[in-house]
Amino acid sequence: MATLNFWIPNRKRHVYEVIGTWSQHVGSWVGLISRPVHVMRYEDMLTNPIRAFGQLARFLRLSPTDQQLMRAIENSSFSELKRQEAEHGFNERPPMAKSFFREGKAGQWREIFRPRRSNGSCRLMHR
Repeated sequence: MATLNFWIPNRKRHVYEVIGTWSQHVGSWVGLISRPVHVMRYEDMLTNPIRAFGQLARFLRLSPTDQQLMRAIENSSFSELKRQEAEHGFNERPPMAKSFFREGKAGQWREIFRPRRSNGSCRLMHR
């Protein structure tokens, strides 16, 4: 992750995915012309979840009631996902990580990644 031009090839259990730098990763999704893509920023989901998830629902051509939207937001909240991971595990957790859902704070990447190297990659800081 955060390594210039890094990608995952097609395999039996994985599809081709550009990881690369953050810009490369996002660009690989928003640049798709074969299907529509809806981009959601984590910061927007935290600061105004009703608006962010309401826009997603409209993109998906769904018309949830206010109650359904609120229930979906509550059931997918960071605290609920962290609780579920503690209780049932989480398949996407990397083997070397204690948990997939760590703190759920916006901008926390600034505390985790060191400044960019000359080759375009970032280094993870050790805690």
